[in-house]
Amino acid sequence: MGESRKVTILTHETGRPDAPCSVTALTPTGKSEDIPTAKNPEGYECIFTPKEKGDHKVKVTYAGKEVPDSPFTVKIETIDVSGVKVKGLDKRKCHLY
Repeated sequence: MGESRKVTILTHETGRPDAPCSVTALTPTGKSEDIPTAKNPEGYECIFTPKEKGDHKVKVTYAGKEVPDSPFTVKIETIDVSGVKVKGLDKRKCHLY
């Protein structure tokens, strides 16, 4: 969660590389979020930064039509760090020489 991922939408071989492109994410709790896209030499790109754990559905449309395999399912997991222990930083005085 919170990790950003660059997504590239390749449109340069479509014959209409400047047609409008949009990306929308549906969160596990049902919120719909438009993800801004920017032109690049290959087509478009956007930054997907999920803020919730669980399956997100990411819908990509190009020239007013949904692209093949859209919506894409992106599974967001968290890492359980409760078992991590740190040694050597106990509460004691350290001396610098």
